[in-house]
Amino acid sequence: MNKEQMSSWFINKLNSCYPVKHEDIPDSIFWMNDDKIIRKIKLCKLNNQKINNIKVKGKCLFEQNIKYRLFICDYNEIWKVLENNYSSYYNNIQYFVSDIINNENNVYTVMSQSLTSILFVDKSKLKYDAY
Repeated sequence: MNKEQMSSWFINKLNSCYPVKHEDIPDSIFWMNDDKIIRKIKLCKLNNQKINNIKVKGKCLFEQNIKYRLFICDYNEIWKVLENNYSSYYNNIQYFVSDIINNENNVYTVMSQSLTSILFVDKSKLKYDAY
């Protein structure tokens, strides 16, 4: 894939996630991927309804750490795809994602390739928070 196609793929992945907070990790926002919940959120917004009691499900694809200004990608679902289809060099991928994040959301410029799945052992502590 070329750079434009990879950018589109990455933005679609990011847009397919919803933000949640973890009680024990207040400085991070976890971006979860679950199509059913994304549809529910969109429908509630379209109908001007409040979103109640969303049980966090799905897979965390990204972590946004506010305190340390980090944006972290899941290795298997995101980083590995970028390695296989864009560049095998860490710095190239880091700059690529950083450019997208800065252009799309003006969020963060630092990038890491690993996402610690151990944080999600107790999903009861994850809560949806509409931003």
